Amino acid sequence: MKPFPLIIAASLAANAVLLAFVFTHSTRSSTPNAASTSPSATARAAAEAAAAKASAAINPKLWSNLNPTATDLPALIARLRAAGFPPSVIRAIITAQVREDYAARRKALNPVKISAEFWKNDQPADPKVRLAIRDLSREQEAVISRLLGGPDPDRTLFMGIYERRQYGDLPPEKVSQLSTVKRDYDEMRSDIYEASRGGTMLPEDRAKLALLDKEQRADFAQFLTPQELADYDLRSSNTAMQMRYNLSAFAPTEAEFRQIFDLQKAFDDKNGQMLPGMTQEQMRLRNEEQKKISEQIKAALGPERGADYERANDFVYRQASLVAERLNLPKTAAVDVWNVQKDLEKRTQALVTDNTVAPEARMAQRAALVEEANAKVTAALGERGATIYKQNGGFWLQTPTPRGTISTPTTGTIRLGP
Repeated sequence: MKPFPLIIAASLAANAVLLAFVFTHSTRSSTPNAASTSPSATARAAAEAAAAKASAAINPKLWSNLNPTATDLPALIARLRAAGFPPSVIRAIITAQVREDYAARRKALNPVKISAEFWKNDQPADPKVRLAIRDLSREQEAVISRLLGGPDPDRTLFMGIYERRQYGDLPPEKVSQLSTVKRDYDEMRSDIYEASRGGTMLPEDRAKLALLDKEQRADFAQFLTPQELADYDLRSSNTAMQMRYNLSAFAPTEAEFRQIFDLQKAFDDKNGQMLPGMTQEQMRLRNEEQKKISEQIKAALGPERGADYERANDFVYRQASLVAERLNLPKTAAVDVWNVQKDLEKRTQALVTDNTVAPEARMAQRAALVEEANAKVTAALGERGATIYKQNGGFWLQTPTPRGTISTPTTGTIRLGP
């Protein structure tokens, strides 16, 4: 097990400075105006002087005698307590020690660096990996709780990266309140989804879910300021979570994410979330309204990024992008697939409107166009990638049957036979 990187340093003086900072910071935080006043130059000078004084008074062999590199954490806790370390410092050392050990296991599962940048979708693509990481986090917190006799009373100090994405810099007491309220509402939502048996959702079910969303937000507003609630929405609302998925191929900047969120959130608040069981007419009306919002978003992003946004929201491109990501293919592979689909769509439309072509010939020509498209997609994604893509959204690559129809994601149904 690696040593705690912030406290174990080359010299004990560095450790003394850190401990002195912890003590002076704790003292300063307990003053009435600490929450509203930032440390001044005078306060910093006083802290440095206190650190220097503490450094001179500490036994230079204290830290090495504690044997901080030992893997027996309960024994290390006992030695720290016997040496007079405050509970908050012991918790800092042990928590960091455990989390550093688990960080290596987490990195082995997902080598991609996870950041607190809430506007990015950097979750592992493989659901098995996501589940394994979640279980690992639970195991890690259970170890910390077992060693230290309960959960961390100051979760903000050692908040995991996923929690920072979800809650930002909220005080620990508000994080706790949010978690408790959300857990209660999630349980009620689970009951509704379970009753729907995975998709058979009744109108009254959708009404109940909408009411739960409204009541949950009202409960949040009782202990969050308007700005805190807006920041939580930006990170953890249904709109934000759906956007992170939809925009994964777009890779927005934080500014772009915020810009899109403002427009999309207003639409979702008015129209509600897309839920199972909606009638075709409801879906049609919602899609028409969504197209208007998408045009507003494109205009706000400008010509170049607006075009990128439009492509990233295209079902064909997004599915191809996910396949390319899973198989570690170049990002240009998804662009190639998208271009092939657009070309097929254009040529199919021209074929359908050409009245000089007999129905039987039209079907044969259409089959030839699909065969050509399949070859191009295979060239872009490889044999395995093309097969996986056809199973996950590449339905437009199916050869039409006589007297059949072909559906495309953007133009709807095109009849090919008489």
